[in-house]
Amino acid sequence: MKLVRAGYTAIIIAVLLFVSLSIYNADTYIDRLLLYSMSIILLVLGIFLIYVHNTLTSLPFTQNTMEVREHFVEGGFIIPITIDNCVIKGNNYREEILQDGFGGRYKLLDELIDPIKNVRYNDVSQSVVIYNYTDGINNVRMVSRTFNFDAVSLERMIKMGKVNLHIDKLDKSKYMYSLDLSR
Repeated sequence: MKLVRAGYTAIIIAVLLFVSLSIYNADTYIDRLLLYSMSIILLVLGIFLIYVHNTLTSLPFTQNTMEVREHFVEGGFIIPITIDNCVIKGNNYREEILQDGFGGRYKLLDELIDPIKNVRYNDVSQSVVIYNYTDGINNVRMVSRTFNFDAVSLERMIKMGKVNLHIDKLDKSKYMYSLDLSR
């Protein structure tokens, strides 16, 4: 909502500036050009802010994710994850990405001359948090989504208290891990 207000405010200021330019006679050509360009920039900025707000609110995964997060935060248990009550698993690997090189007719010749130069490597680090507990009879294992950083970084964030587990009060099989980067 703040983006929409800022967008409409920028558009109103741009229109007022544009209207005032038609009434006000600037002394030099540079003054007029500067004021017109400022009004156009404000107009484009306002339209951009409104467009960004509409795009963000129309994305289905954003609305669903926020609704699910609010459901878990309001009506569920929050368990702070510590190093003592979880297991961290890491998966680091290297990806081979083929590049085109010359491409087209000379691609085969390029690969014969130097096959290694057309390969780029991308290092990928992933890690998950596994929380185990016993609820009377059953052993319950709650695995987080894949985080896009290595196990050492995830362990550091857990030590800083940035990872929480949200469990639904009614159905304990529904859970969500949250990563709070604001702290």
